[in-house]
Amino acid sequence: MNATLLIGAAALMTSVLAAGELDDRLLRTFGTDAKFVDGMDLDRYGNSALRDFFPIQANENIAELQKGGAKILEIVIEEDSDTSGSKSLAIFRGALSPLYFTPPVAQPDAAPINYKGVLILAGSDQSIAVLDPNIAIAGTFRALQEAIDRWQQEKTSLDPWLSNVRDLSRRYDAWFLVRNPLEPAANWPLKPESVYARNLIEAVEEIHGGITFGSSIELHLDAVTKSADDAETAAAIGRWLPGFMQLQARSDPQEVVLELAEDLIVLTNGKVASLSFRLSESRLRERADAELQKQAAEKEARNARRF
Repeated sequence: MNATLLIGAAALMTSVLAAGELDDRLLRTFGTDAKFVDGMDLDRYGNSALRDFFPIQANENIAELQKGGAKILEIVIEEDSDTSGSKSLAIFRGALSPLYFTPPVAQPDAAPINYKGVLILAGSDQSIAVLDPNIAIAGTFRALQEAIDRWQQEKTSLDPWLSNVRDLSRRYDAWFLVRNPLEPAANWPLKPESVYARNLIEAVEEIHGGITFGSSIELHLDAVTKSADDAETAAAIGRWLPGFMQLQARSDPQEVVLELAEDLIVLTNGKVASLSFRLSESRLRERADAELQKQAAEKEARNARRF
């Protein structure tokens, strides 16, 4: 995360940021070769029963920032096509506290480095910094340097895919975009004769979608394909996919979502195949409460058998 050397404490204490649309300047911190980007409004997600089924894994950077008094409202993750993760970037938005940059709170192994007027706490693996009172970023030192360079450059037009990311952040509380989703990793190359696999990979150019939270949780997914025929094929698979998943007869969060899904719609528009459905927040909450009660009863029964 990038950090300006001097951040007024008063501004930090009074700053209020509503998680949501990403502005063009922030979007330009992403590398042009980014493969996957996702974002989430943590406050909105924290108030939804969906979190009980899909809890966010603890992120050490969020934990460290919160130690310093930060209120993290949103997290955006960008991953590039480099399988080493050397250029991947995490962006945190919220009310960030200067306390984080005092010695007792900062990472023990972090060395403060001034890079173009931005303070980077450079760790042995991950580095962090704050770009302004509301934005922090994390990644390798090299990734942060490149992000700061892009952050400070003069205005330039956005790549089309970044415009799509901005639109997703406007429309949804949680969202994602992945380019060339079927392209295998560099350490898993295709054989030259894998013609059918290559055709499949090239058929899907992008997948993106998002979720809006509320009394009705709305989920939407788009697959951008190479041709209208490919979109029709993707839509046909989309209509069957929920059934295939239920045939596996697993008891997991995905199964619960499928059981409670309402108004499943699959359609096409030119080269785009879309799938959408909604979930009732109240029904999902009832299911979550029932699962918690079941787990408590099982735990009590196990404890009773010990005596």
